[in-house]
Amino acid sequence: MSRRRGVLFVIGTLDLGGTESQLILLARELKKRGWKVEVFALSRGGVLAQTLDSAGIPVLYGLHRPNPSPPPPTSAKTDAKPSVAKRRPSVKAMLVLGAAVASLVARIAWTRPRVVHAFLPLTNFLGALAGRFALAPLVITSRRGLGNHQERWPRLKRMDRSANWLSHVVVANSH
Repeated sequence: MSRRRGVLFVIGTLDLGGTESQLILLARELKKRGWKVEVFALSRGGVLAQTLDSAGIPVLYGLHRPNPSPPPPTSAKTDAKPSVAKRRPSVKAMLVLGAAVASLVARIAWTRPRVVHAFLPLTNFLGALAGRFALAPLVITSRRGLGNHQERWPRLKRMDRSANWLSHVVVANSH
């Protein structure tokens, strides 16, 4: 990847979604304008991966695998709201995520993109951390929501603040 005009996008998945669709549009347009574009996704697959492949944009994958959905509640009460247990990630999950970050750092160090641009809370933190660690010249993170995820998972507030601090530029579409 040419350092002069290279960009590495970082995202969790390439499943259908608003942010993912915006990333696809941005990646395709930058490629048309002569940029070297790559996408690093934490999880394999996703319906949008084929779109990038068809556009000639390489997709690299980390080693992270999403946790399976929690089983439905077994409570006999039908009118009660299902509760989602707040659990800490397992040691195995943290090790797998750490391996994905190491893979991302290695990719940035190897290809030397001019820009590392991450989307969504978890990958904003990981992308900013990896970009800074690998000495990327420009680290951009995007805030595309209202921050409601911080209410559900308070630990993410610290991660978001760290990602902001590590980023050279933070792009937002809301306050």
